[in-house]
Amino acid sequence: MSEQPIYNTETPYPYMDKPYGIDKEVFLKMVDLFIQINRFWKLKIKELQLSAGEIPQKSLREIVSENSMGYRLWTFMNNRITFDLSYLADYQNASAVIEELIANNKGNENEAYEFLFTDTTANISPPATRLSRARQKVSNEFVSLALILGGFEAYGAKNYIGYFGGSNIKGKTPYRSIPSTDDDNNKTQG
Repeated sequence: MSEQPIYNTETPYPYMDKPYGIDKEVFLKMVDLFIQINRFWKLKIKELQLSAGEIPQKSLREIVSENSMGYRLWTFMNNRITFDLSYLADYQNASAVIEELIANNKGNENEAYEFLFTDTTANISPPATRLSRARQKVSNEFVSLALILGGFEAYGAKNYIGYFGGSNIKGKTPYRSIPSTDDDNNKTQG
């Protein structure tokens, strides 16, 4: 039995000669983006203990292992890359776009991120510019991730997949009440 030729070997990324991965600089920029999403939308994510000022001194391994939110962000990004390799380029693009926006706003990060989050031309589909790809393929997906990881609580929600805001006690329900059987019986008899 002969060996199978290399061109018949199954691989999710047939054009990659070297292993892919997120470098520290890009990941730190994505951490900053995630922190800014939390700040801009006032999400109050409890586990978000990432401080952009402290992070550059640590290794990538320390950032990901010491902080559960850093680990979740790292895992989310790697899952996206595994699913579709173009996400690696999208994260690199978003990092470059953010740097350019900060430079164009004379170092004012808040204005740069606000532009990224609110510019209406960046939300036109399909994304045709570097800015629109950064917004739609990275920023918008990070907003969804932030909401899933607890940000929804800032909008008054208490129960969500993985979260439970309280028991279903009549008069103290966390989000909606369940009609009692007495109410249902009165409606059918009355």
